[in-house]
Amino acid sequence: MERYGVAYALGAAALFGASTPAAKLLLRDISPLMLPALLYLGAAILLSAYSFIFPHSSESQIARGDLIPIGGVVLFGGILGPILMFQGLAQLSAVTGSLL
Repeated sequence: MERYGVAYALGAAALFGASTPAAKLLLRDISPLMLPALLYLGAAILLSAYSFIFPHSSESQIARGDLIPIGGVVLFGGILGPILMFQGLAQLSAVTGSLL
C-alpha cells in the first residue's frame, strides 16, 4: 500500500510542476483573470459529479470557529493567489515563470 502513496505523491509533484508552463501557454489566448475562473469552474464541475456519484461522506461538519480561518484560506489562497499568480505569469517570460 505504501508504494501507491509514493506513486500518488510523484504524480502530484509532476502535475504541479507542469501546471505553470501549461498555464503560461494558455495565457497567450486567455486573460489572466479568466484562466483561474475556468480552472475553478472545471474543479467545481468535477467535484459536483464526484459527490453525485458517491453521495455518502464521512467528513465532519464545519464548526462556527472554523469559519474565519476557512474564509481567509478562500480569500487569499482561492481568489487573490491565483489571480495574482496568473497576472505575474502574463508579464514574465516562459523561462522565468517556469523557474519560479
